[in-house]
Amino acid sequence: MLYDPGDDVLLEKEERTLGTAPGSALSTPPSSGSWSIALATLTGSDHQALARSLAERIRDRYPTLTPLFVDGLGRGEASAVFVGHFRSPSGEASRSMMNRVSELTMENGGKAFPRAMPARPASFKNASRSPNDLRSLRSRHRVGRIAYSLKIAQWGTFGDDQVDYEQCRQQAEAMSRSLRAQGLTAWFNHNDAREMSVVTVGVFGSNAYDSRSTLFAPEVEVLMERFPQLMINGEPILHPKTGQPLPPVLIEVPK
Repeated sequence: MLYDPGDDVLLEKEERTLGTAPGSALSTPPSSGSWSIALATLTGSDHQALARSLAERIRDRYPTLTPLFVDGLGRGEASAVFVGHFRSPSGEASRSMMNRVSELTMENGGKAFPRAMPARPASFKNASRSPNDLRSLRSRHRVGRIAYSLKIAQWGTFGDDQVDYEQCRQQAEAMSRSLRAQGLTAWFNHNDAREMSVVTVGVFGSNAYDSRSTLFAPEVEVLMERFPQLMINGEPILHPKTGQPLPPVLIEVPK
């Protein structure tokens, strides 16, 4: 299995590229999208060489699978052979390629790529990392072991094929830029596995919330007064029991 869709650690930790030799990772995400279909995954100490060798065999046997390339996966502990570039893992183009790949067979009649699935190549993720990305905060600023930021907005597909995840990402990034232009310390954070993007403001230490008194730190209260509602896909969501808009929430800065 290539990755567990619920494994945030695998998908969000810092990843590494595999170089720029022929057939290896691309240096930047193509304009057609930063998602691809991982046909097969290789692990072990020589996973990079094995992946390049496998890519050549796939290219010879299935010449219509293009563009075909090798890139990293997860935290750099594996390599994969990828095909195609897509804006969304659940979009029509991605699903069409998955259907096409699932129909390919080997000489013995078995499926050629039984574990193929959508994934984001490591170099694409690294190339698109922005200074406003919440995941880059710890590497760019000195913060304590426990650090929080206030989530004020969220965009996601929520399983709806009619919602474009790439647009969700763009909305979150645009909002963080707009807030920074207003002088606020704003961040975005993408969870590709769940097709969800959030916007947060501020950076707070372990004293951001007192569980005994249930009080927030004064600096958190100031931001909660400015952003009293958690916006979901651009609209406030009402609590099912109270009927009141959901408030923003503190989330831990990724490590």
